[in-house]
Amino acid sequence: MNIFKTTSRPKKDPLRQFPDDLLALKTITKTFSQGSKETVEYHAETGDQDIFITCAEGSQVNVMLIAKGTAEQFSRVRIHGILEKDAHLHVISDVTGGARIETDVWIELKGGGASAMVSSIFYGTREAHHGFHVVMDHVAPSTTGDIFLRGVYRDQSRGVFTGLIRVGKDAQQTNSYFKDDVLLFDGALAESLPTLEILANDVKASHGSTTGKINDEQLFYLMSRGLSKEQASEMIIGGFLEKVMERVPEVARVRLTRHSELDSESRG
Repeated sequence: MNIFKTTSRPKKDPLRQFPDDLLALKTITKTFSQGSKETVEYHAETGDQDIFITCAEGSQVNVMLIAKGTAEQFSRVRIHGILEKDAHLHVISDVTGGARIETDVWIELKGGGASAMVSSIFYGTREAHHGFHVVMDHVAPSTTGDIFLRGVYRDQSRGVFTGLIRVGKDAQQTNSYFKDDVLLFDGALAESLPTLEILANDVKASHGSTTGKINDEQLFYLMSRGLSKEQASEMIIGGFLEKVMERVPEVARVRLTRHSELDSESRG
């Protein structure tokens, strides 16, 4: 059963289908107490996972999702976060590889002064397929949302990113932003569908999206300094993804992949 608010999806899904017998995994429910400060880590397993997070008043929570899939792995993860007054939730995801790894994130800012961030890195090689769908649902006034995604796709890999910023009629003085940037190589494909649904009149809400290839001038400059084309590309990719890393608290950052140092196995 789909328990999530829906984002705009591609009319024709460009990602490979999930198998009909995808395993339903155990549902995880976690409540963070008032004023607590915690970081939790989950891993995308083969199958269908649901993670429910409740952040009580004044809590500050980092939720990390690590998905480093094999070429045969199908994973679908749904994260539902509910934020009470002045709570803060940062959803951090690092997605690499997999046959298809799909993530749905729905964050409900139900208490005044609540804030949420989503920071996600994607690295697709070979024929990896990634989908990421996020809803920032502003219910209460004076809430803040910040979504920032960056992905790199090589070979025949694919990525689809959809985002909905929803501002309810009572959510005045909301400030929310969605941004995704993708670098493409070879025959890789990516699609982005950001959406706004604004029912209040005293808000700031916007979105942006870019998809492109490595800047030839940057590449030429680094190669003129003695780097090979592959070394220059990896340096540019590392700097590109580092912009997401910079948003992540140190306690979580050490767990994320340094994609500029991916070995030959990751590249295939």
